[in-house]
Amino acid sequence: MAANRWFFPTNTENLKTILAHGLICGPAGYKKYYSDISCSFFGFIPIFCNGNDGHKKALTKAREEDANLDLCLLEINLNQIQAGKVYLTDSSPVDIEQCHDPSFGTICIPAPLPLSCVKQVIFCDSKTKYTFTDDIKSYGDTPQDALKMVVAKKPEQKLFKEAEQTGMLGDSKETEAEPSFSAQYTCSTHQNYKNIYSFGGSLCTLFYFAKNGATTNSALGDCTKIKKLENYVENDEPITFESLLCCLNNYFYHKTGHTKKNVPQFIILDSVLDSLVEQEKNEHITSIVNFLNSADVFDKEEEKSRAKELSKRLTDFYNNKIDSKASTLFSTSRSRVEKILLLLAYRDDVAGLLETDIAKLEVFDEEDYIIAAILFGARSKYHKIPISLRQYPGIQGYMSYLMAQFAHTTGNTGITFKKPPIPLTIMEMVDPRRREQSKKLGFIYWLSNKYTKLQNCFETIMPNKKFANDNGKSTYDGVVLPEINIKEQEYFKVMSKIKVDDEAYETILKKYKSA
Repeated sequence: MAANRWFFPTNTENLKTILAHGLICGPAGYKKYYSDISCSFFGFIPIFCNGNDGHKKALTKAREEDANLDLCLLEINLNQIQAGKVYLTDSSPVDIEQCHDPSFGTICIPAPLPLSCVKQVIFCDSKTKYTFTDDIKSYGDTPQDALKMVVAKKPEQKLFKEAEQTGMLGDSKETEAEPSFSAQYTCSTHQNYKNIYSFGGSLCTLFYFAKNGATTNSALGDCTKIKKLENYVENDEPITFESLLCCLNNYFYHKTGHTKKNVPQFIILDSVLDSLVEQEKNEHITSIVNFLNSADVFDKEEEKSRAKELSKRLTDFYNNKIDSKASTLFSTSRSRVEKILLLLAYRDDVAGLLETDIAKLEVFDEEDYIIAAILFGARSKYHKIPISLRQYPGIQGYMSYLMAQFAHTTGNTGITFKKPPIPLTIMEMVDPRRREQSKKLGFIYWLSNKYTKLQNCFETIMPNKKFANDNGKSTYDGVVLPEINIKEQEYFKVMSKIKVDDEAYETILKKYKSA
């Protein structure tokens, strides 16, 4: 076995949690986490070179709570970390480029790590691997193909057996006699995981709705740049969609989207996001209503009166005290923000949003969907996004990277990761304006036949050349390629009503790649 292989030992219960959340965090990042070695390095992920004995203590720790827990090793690929400092057990910082030296024995990487850093998951035997894969299939809320999973070969089996032979596994008395890692290590880092998972939830939901049109696709591109946007308006300027998107995106970076500009809609969006990110699901609406009723939030009496009016309308709608049809209520909203607040009271989470044919209400435009995607995604958090979206091919790895890089960017750790392949949105596949699309005309034809209502969303334009009429057919000399245009408004109205789960997306993607 190569001398420079690095491992993070844990148990399969924690592995389920890691896969469901899309990040390797240690105990700080999850509500339920069984004790393992990361508990002694709070805020860091300790990894061990196979050439030292650190893995023995770590395997012991992974069974500290229950001797019946199954063990596994996550083999870490340090090449996926582009830059930054990690730490030795004496708290000494070391550049990641120097950490391929196995003489360090143990290194500690600031959490979280994306799943792309895991080369493979190693199980001690085939029974353990089968039990684990069978379990995650039965749970139905965990992406199944996010990581490569293998059974230990002879060199890896030695890592498990060495610890067994020392009599340490499941032996709490010997474990207590071992030196404390935490006593040797004083560095710590703190991440706001609620904010991180809300960020991931927003992007994952936005990726799904990017099927709806070029505007959503562009918004997704802006929000995945992992930086603040600059597109604000002054108090006396009209509120634009771009400024609302800027406010929502920037909230995640400094927990404020409106900076110093006292724009009521920006203030409301900041407070709404505070509630969605920090509060439990059943407390969201109450928190938003309490904010709207606060007397000292808005400067002008007109703004205070309008906020209280909105508060009452929101409360009555949430408590089913309004007789009007939902479409009537939404269509009479005075602003885009008010419309989305009512939508938050109308449905609980992303799953509810997808199950409801809000497109049939025909009062929401593409920009409304974008704002709704960000807010509902923030409310659900990434690990509560429907599995049918998180199992899109490539999406788990990409979202894991975005959440991890976002965490380290906002945490100023200096850690950067290699970007994984970026999955294509349906809009990127179907948009005729993409240069390579001239080779994909057959794909557009296929898709518009699969979803027949899409046929009227495109138009075919022939070059302005001389042609002849042959029995009702236009004929051209030579080889002439048609130009396909997308009719964006018609396309949005149709595609917003089409539901695309992971199986449908995979079918579309395969057809696109083979075209």
